[in-house]
Amino acid sequence: MKPISEKIFVAILSMIACCVCASGPHACEAEEAPQSEIAISPVGESSPLMNRVRYPDIKIGAIRFDYWYRRSTFAPIFSHAEVNSRTPWFGEYESPMNCWKSTLDDQWVMDRDVRDMEKAGIDWVAGNWFQRPASAMPVVDSFARAVEATSMDYALIVHARQATLSTYRKGISESLWLSCRKNLIRKHLHRSAYLRINGRPVVLFINWTAWESAWPSLSKAIAEFDKLADESVTAGLGRPYYILLTWSGHRAAFETLAKRHGIDAFSAYAHRSPEDGDQVSEAVLYQEAIDTDAKWRENYSRNVLGLPVIPNVMTGWNPSAMWVEPSIADKHYPHKGMDYYEHASPEEIVANLGHAVDWLHQNPQEFMGVLIYAWNEVLEGGYLMETKQDGRARIETLRNYLRPN
Repeated sequence: MKPISEKIFVAILSMIACCVCASGPHACEAEEAPQSEIAISPVGESSPLMNRVRYPDIKIGAIRFDYWYRRSTFAPIFSHAEVNSRTPWFGEYESPMNCWKSTLDDQWVMDRDVRDMEKAGIDWVAGNWFQRPASAMPVVDSFARAVEATSMDYALIVHARQATLSTYRKGISESLWLSCRKNLIRKHLHRSAYLRINGRPVVLFINWTAWESAWPSLSKAIAEFDKLADESVTAGLGRPYYILLTWSGHRAAFETLAKRHGIDAFSAYAHRSPEDGDQVSEAVLYQEAIDTDAKWRENYSRNVLGLPVIPNVMTGWNPSAMWVEPSIADKHYPHKGMDYYEHASPEEIVANLGHAVDWLHQNPQEFMGVLIYAWNEVLEGGYLMETKQDGRARIETLRNYLRPN
């Protein structure tokens, strides 16, 4: 065996030293100490590697709302010039009906759209779930089937205000709540693709004041809410992991609700743009969305119950497109004084996500998850999906950020 030359020996030692510096349990003294925050590249520059490379334990989630896309109800809204740019990739019109030829009611459309979520690097999906009207149920089943064909998980957002396509019920009746519980347990919580935290199926709740106001007393509301947990345990699924989605209101109020109903974690559905009180609707910079997201997670992380906080990341908020349809806007999106965010670039959205991920890594908890608003809330201006205006730019930028390889 030939002796190793001095040069080769020194070279080998140098290589070993480099490896230790790069991946050893402690950084080399000569190496710069890691920064406390992710260095977010300025808009327009390439984004840094993030989730799968730097933070493999963090799970990226996104909200789906699949009720805008029915053939005869909301589809005609997209025919207006103000809204047409937000038309989703499958929005081909059928004349003279002014309806889409294909919608998310079609399994092949749902399958492709859900696959796009997986390609973008999404790990779990929070799907809005309504019991009413009955025609809303098939799209949820279609969504669940599509997710099962991917590597993602899903959980359901349960509303106390049960949707009709033109209005909301003021609360949930006892019989409807019974039906909700049965369907959750029978159709969803047992699925292998249903999201679990520490072995417990995740259920998210929104419109919380409606839950309590639906019942004649607080004790009745608590008893009805506890029935879902009891029935899930009886079915062998364990007690659900409850996540309370905030929208507006003071943290103290949500802390009270969480204590009453055994909530396990806080997150947010969305944050509207701040209103300046001038009664004039106007666009504000997307940077305000980034600032609002940061303030929310810092505020709720100080909750007195010590509950985990799943950071919310806004992709946008701009329901002004629906002001072309007064029958919808007047009921749900009165525009007097409602400001909205300017259209965000893909890089700006990724920068916002990066801040949330870094905050979560600095505040570790039992579920290292982030929740993006949203995948397909195109009419409200919060979306990542492929559209006429953005094409696949948001999907591809997010994919390059989350899964660069």
